[in-house]
Amino acid sequence: MKRTMSKLIIAIFTGALLLGSTGGVLAQSQDSGKEKKTKETVAMSQQVYEKLAEIQELIEAKDYASAQRLTDDLKEKKGLTPYELAQIWNITGYSYYLQERYDDAIRAYDQVMAQPDLPEALVLSTLKTKAQLQFTLEDYEAALATVRQLMGAISEPSADVLMLEGQALFQLERYDEALTPIKTAIELYRSQGQVPKENWLLL
Repeated sequence: MKRTMSKLIIAIFTGALLLGSTGGVLAQSQDSGKEKKTKETVAMSQQVYEKLAEIQELIEAKDYASAQRLTDDLKEKKGLTPYELAQIWNITGYSYYLQERYDDAIRAYDQVMAQPDLPEALVLSTLKTKAQLQFTLEDYEAALATVRQLMGAISEPSADVLMLEGQALFQLERYDEALTPIKTAIELYRSQGQVPKENWLLL
């Protein structure tokens, strides 16, 4: 579980940084108004980008105290964009997760979500990470609420997201309700030519 979560959070952070560094390019295909909006949404200065990369290296080296000091200093920087703040809180949550400070990690991801006009990919990955942390804490009511917030943010939930909903309902002993998302997730997985996971079938 820990290895899976670690890979997920690293992917979220790295992907989000790449989005920040290429946002201007991605926006070129849009009209001028949307282009400006996209650039603003994923705006990240080179200085902030480099500082976040430095913080990530410290975290990977398990030098959490030094990483926290740099993170706190970065939070005090004037003129940060909402996207930059979101990424600062994102890496803070990652650090807390690795230290097994799961409640603190969840609060950090709440701060990510508190920033306006975030890219959809960051919203979705943050909510999924938060839900999985709530599962780790066995706070299934909160996990269910987060999963449903996630489902409300996307037009077609993936099999993994549907299964998260089913698992939360199952843990809450709401078995009849759990059957629908679990069966839908399994059918969706099969329709994509994939073999459902054994623990899904056990549910």
